[in-house]
Amino acid sequence: MKNKLVLSVLFTLLTSSIFAQDSEEIIYGSQIWFAKQGLSAKMMKGMEDKTKKFNRGEDATYPMYTFRYRTGPYTGGIQRVSARTASNLDSYNNREERQYFRKHVVPYADMSRIVRTKLWTRQDDHSYNGSGSDERMKYRLVVFYKVKPGSYQWDGLRKKLVEAHKKSGSTARFSSFRLLSGDVTTFSLIIPFDSWEDYTSLESTVFNEDAYNSVHGKGSWEESLKVFTSIVKEREVHVREYLPELSSE
Repeated sequence: MKNKLVLSVLFTLLTSSIFAQDSEEIIYGSQIWFAKQGLSAKMMKGMEDKTKKFNRGEDATYPMYTFRYRTGPYTGGIQRVSARTASNLDSYNNREERQYFRKHVVPYADMSRIVRTKLWTRQDDHSYNGSGSDERMKYRLVVFYKVKPGSYQWDGLRKKLVEAHKKSGSTARFSSFRLLSGDVTTFSLIIPFDSWEDYTSLESTVFNEDAYNSVHGKGSWEESLKVFTSIVKEREVHVREYLPELSSE
């Protein structure tokens, strides 16, 4: 019963993107898997069956979302993202689920290439949706930023970006996340899209110089870029494709 309640809460939070103040923070666990040569279909079939058995319906332990990397160094990799609360992580003890995964997925995976679990949390005050829709789209442009230690300016930069979108009436849609585990301070920006026709304009829609200057004053965009370049050590861009058949919804 407790697992059912947790799953219901998680689905409500994820689909509505509205996080009540008294709700537990959602922790997103991400792994990236690569299949052995010629065994991709078997690995993905194992993931699909595992998701149907353990991550869907009233008896699901937690929701699971799956993506295929289409570009970047992880091209071809299958990303599995769980969405869980701290209490769910503490109480989880489904031995059957773990054994099923080890039997039906792991034998077909190239364990030398796996990207081990990373934990992320969503930054609501760095995210914005003026599109009028929360529908899940086919693709995501994902930008990772590794910043220098002590770069307190990052928070201000992102909040001013969101403010520019809100006050200018922007129809852009993007969400931001912070890496909880790892030795390098890392943030990610995710921009969903449905068509490759939109791809080339995605970042310019989010990083809109005219809208930014109209809200924060002439020349403010250039000043923000100076701060940005002084604190960001590395920037990496990927495209992921959502795989509904391997996901909870």
